Amino acid sequence: MNTIFLFCIIQNIHRYFDFLFKKGYVIRRTDYDFTHFGNWRVVLESVDCLIEIYQDRDEIFLAFAPKNGSQENLIGIEPMVYFISHGNTFIGWYDGNLAWDKRQQFKRLARLLEEYVDLITPYFGNEFKKYAGDLILAQKNYNKLFLEKYSSRQIQGNGAR
Repeated sequence: MNTIFLFCIIQNIHRYFDFLFKKGYVIRRTDYDFTHFGNWRVVLESVDCLIEIYQDRDEIFLAFAPKNGSQENLIGIEPMVYFISHGNTFIGWYDGNLAWDKRQQFKRLARLLEEYVDLITPYFGNEFKKYAGDLILAQKNYNKLFLEKYSSRQIQGNGAR
């Protein structure tokens, strides 16, 4: 059963992220866990870095890591865009139905990645250690801003009732 779900996930990865395979990326690892909300993970590898595309509780994420790094070194695409734009571009959250809009989530991430992949991947290459501190700080700053924006959105939404 897991094999069928994983096959469908891999088809979606090929459909939406075909441009990565054309750049030489290969699938390094796949995981599917039916017992934990149907979470899955596909790790793509290039000569420079790893790109992880994964689902956690119906939301699909995309993050970068150095080839020889650990899970601690994962930096999401949204914080990376924030970092390379020097804090001028905040992507935010997916504002749709997570359970029913998988295609839209894939399209959103694929568009972002296609636009920024060549600007982001050099940070995860051989000189990752040089940038690691700045990237982790950018992730923290982005997360803080994300929570502030999300909290103010929730407060505004509750006040409108």
